[in-house]
Amino acid sequence: MYSGIDVSSAQGIIDWNAVKSSGINAVIIRAGYGNDISQEDKYFRQNVEGAKAAGLKVGVYWFCYARDEADAKSEAQACYEIIKGYYYDFPVFYDFEEDTLRYMNEQGADTTKCSENIIAFFETMKENGYDVGLYSNPSCISQFLNNSIKIYPLWLAAWPDAPDLSQIREYNDFNVVIWQYANHQDGSINGVDNVDCDMFYIDSLVLANQPIVDVEIEDSHIDESAKSISKHFLGEIVTYNAIFYTATSEESLTPIIPTGTITKIIVGARNPYLINDGTGWINDSAIVTNVQVTVEELTSIVENTPVFEVGKNVRVNNGATDVEGTKLADFVYQNIYSILAIKEGDKYLIGNERGATAWMFAEAIYSI
Repeated sequence: MYSGIDVSSAQGIIDWNAVKSSGINAVIIRAGYGNDISQEDKYFRQNVEGAKAAGLKVGVYWFCYARDEADAKSEAQACYEIIKGYYYDFPVFYDFEEDTLRYMNEQGADTTKCSENIIAFFETMKENGYDVGLYSNPSCISQFLNNSIKIYPLWLAAWPDAPDLSQIREYNDFNVVIWQYANHQDGSINGVDNVDCDMFYIDSLVLANQPIVDVEIEDSHIDESAKSISKHFLGEIVTYNAIFYTATSEESLTPIIPTGTITKIIVGARNPYLINDGTGWINDSAIVTNVQVTVEELTSIVENTPVFEVGKNVRVNNGATDVEGTKLADFVYQNIYSILAIKEGDKYLIGNERGATAWMFAEAIYSI
C-alpha cells in the first residue's frame, strides 16, 4: 500500500516536487470529460509531465457524461486521442458518479443502462490498447450498476470520518485497487491544496476481464518453474527493438534505451514483459538478444536485495514487535516513519526528525 492523490484543473498549478517530498507516490490525473477532444482538462499535459518528472506513478481518469452506449464509445475515443503518447502505471479509470446521473436525467437518458454504457467505454478503450477500471461510490454502484461491472478493477470513493489506512478497503466483492478516503474538502498536502487523497493497492497495470497468471516472485524463492511459463523469465537482461505503452498495446514505439531487465510477466498478454518496473512492455518478437541470468544468481539477487530503501516512508503494523520481540509504544503504530538504515539485508531502522525509533523486520512494516 502507498499514498496517492487525484487531481484535475480544479487544483490549478501544482508543485509536483513538493508533492513527492510530502510522501505521495502516485497520482490519478483527469484527462477530460464528455465526448469531444475539446473537453480535455486544461492542466492535463502539464500535470502528467510534472508528476512524471517528479518520479510519481501516474494514471488518468475520464469523467462520464455518456447518455447511451454510442455516446460512451465517443467518450472513449476522445479520451484515447488525448491520453495517447504517454506511458501510464494504472488502468484508465471511467468516473461514474452523481453528476453523471444528473446530466443523464436532464437529457432524458435511460439510467437503467449505465452498466452497458460503462462497458461500451471499457471495450473501446481496450480496443485502443488500454487497461480499464471504474471510479465510483457505493451509492451509485448499488443503485445504478449491475454485477457485470464486478469483473473490472474498482477505484472506490468512500470518505469515513476516521479512515483506517492500515486496512485494505473492501466493497461488495469488487477488486478494490484504489481507495479514495478523503475528498477535496478535507485533503491538503504540500504542493497542492483541496485535493482528494487515496490509498493504492496496486503497483502496476491490472488487466481487466482476462485471466492473469503473474509469475512475479518477491521476497520468496525462484525456481525453474518460473522459466517454463514463457520464453523469457524474471530478472533477464534483454535488448529489444520495440516497446509498448501497455501490456495490451498493438502500436509499438522505438525505444530510447533499448536494454533493460524484465521485472514482471503477465502470461497471455500481447506484450507480457514489463521492463525496469515502468519503462514499458515488450514481447518475444521485440527481443533481439538477452543476457542470461542463472536461477542461482537471480535467487541471490532477490535474497540480498532489501525490501525497502533508505528514506522510504513506512508505518508499523498494529501490534508488531521490534527485532528483539519487544512490543512498541501505542503511539508508534499511529505515526509515519522513514527508513534510516538497513543492516543484514532484512533489518530496518525506522525513525523521524527526532531520531531513531526501533529496528524492525520487513514483515513488521509497510510502505505508504
